[in-house]
Amino acid sequence: MEQSSPASSTAAAVIKEYFLYTRRTNLAELEQRLLQKGVPATEAAPMALDAYRQFLQRLLRVNIVTFVLIILVLLVDILLLPKIFSQTAPMSTRIMVYGIILFSSVILVRGLTKALKLFSLKEEITAFRELRNL
Repeated sequence: MEQSSPASSTAAAVIKEYFLYTRRTNLAELEQRLLQKGVPATEAAPMALDAYRQFLQRLLRVNIVTFVLIILVLLVDILLLPKIFSQTAPMSTRIMVYGIILFSSVILVRGLTKALKLFSLKEEITAFRELRNL
């Protein structure tokens, strides 16, 4: 898709500003901002969709590391905690084990909330694409 230089540079500036200063993730809002800045209506929706696809790709790359850490913590818990509990351990060891369990549950909950946010963003992209017939 060939674009004129002023519309393309304006769209790039709007997209960059939107992702830098906005904490919300609303695809239709980005499209409206592009339309307000003078980007043609036929180009605004595909530009917004492409920007959100790239945003989702970046989030997936960043969150893959988090996912791997969650899996590692859970594997350590599954493999080590039964060995520690099977021994007759002093109270300080049991407190440490409970701390590890608490820490791993916090990590698991954070990972699940991030996964749900990514899933909702992917669903928003899919719904927008189907609504606009792109």
